[in-house]
Amino acid sequence: MKQLAVMSMEILELPERKILEVVLQLQAEGLIKLKDPLIEVGDGYSSIASDRTLWYKFTIAVGAIAVIMAFVIPANLYPWAYLRNFFGVIFVLFLPGFTFMKALFPSYLTSTEFSMDLETIERIALSVGLSIALVSIMSLLLYYSPLGLSLPAIVVTLFAITCSLSIVGVLRGSNKIKTLMI
Repeated sequence: MKQLAVMSMEILELPERKILEVVLQLQAEGLIKLKDPLIEVGDGYSSIASDRTLWYKFTIAVGAIAVIMAFVIPANLYPWAYLRNFFGVIFVLFLPGFTFMKALFPSYLTSTEFSMDLETIERIALSVGLSIALVSIMSLLLYYSPLGLSLPAIVVTLFAITCSLSIVGVLRGSNKIKTLMI
C-alpha cells in the first residue's frame, strides 16, 4: 500500500492523504481488494498487522503469569490462592485449546476460501473441549515418562505446548505457513 501511494505521488503529483482516501473509497466500493485492509486514515495509515498478534501476546502473558503464580504462590495463601486458581483454570482449560484452534483455523482465511469459518462462541466452546483433550493426553504421556505427574513437569510442559501452538498460529495467521494442518 505504501509503495502504491509513493508511486502515485510521483506520477500524479497528489498528496499522500488524497491518494489514500481514493484507494479506501475504491476498496469500499468493491472495485479493488487490498491484501491487508486499512483501518483508518489519520496522521498516516496503519494496518491490521499490529492487531493480528495481539492474541499471541495476551496468551503468552497469561500463560507466564499462571506459571509464575503456580511456582510462587502456595495453594493455602489466602486471598492470593483465588487469583492463582483463576489463572490456573484459564491456563489449563482454555489456552491450550485456544492456541490449537488458532493453529487449525487461522484468521486470514475468508469464508469463500474456507467454508468452515467459525463464530466466536464456537471457537470458545471448541477451545475448552480441545484444552481438556490436550491436557488429558499430555498428562497420560507425562505419567509414563520419567518426569512423572509433578507440578513443575505439568506446568512447564503445558506452557511449552501452549507457546508452540501459539507460534504456529501466528505463522499461519500471517500467511507464512499456509498448508500446515489443512
